[in-house]
Amino acid sequence: MITAPPSSRPDEVSALCARLGLEPDKPLCVRAAEQGGAVPSRLPAAATTVAAVLARCVDINVVTKKAMLKALAAYAADATEGAELTRLAAREGRADFNTGPSPPGGAAGPLAE
Repeated sequence: MITAPPSSRPDEVSALCARLGLEPDKPLCVRAAEQGGAVPSRLPAAATTVAAVLARCVDINVVTKKAMLKALAAYAADATEGAELTRLAAREGRADFNTGPSPPGGAAGPLAE
């Protein structure tokens, strides 16, 4: 099987960074979440930028998986946001996960518009 790495358009990356309050050109170094853990090979080993990771390593135009929401909940700066991400990833959040606030298809890129 041949797979292509994600590629997000620069205008979508810029819009998403603006929506999330991220600085696209801010230096970023990807590290394993757990001590002794490994960084997935699809992520850059050297220092890069937020925009570069979003453009080349994350497909911001796919439907968000519940496992991703669950993982993000652990890093939410606000406890209420973390709880909402956890709820959306759980069975009781199924209806909300499927209907909003994402646009049809649930992709992150269009949210930035």
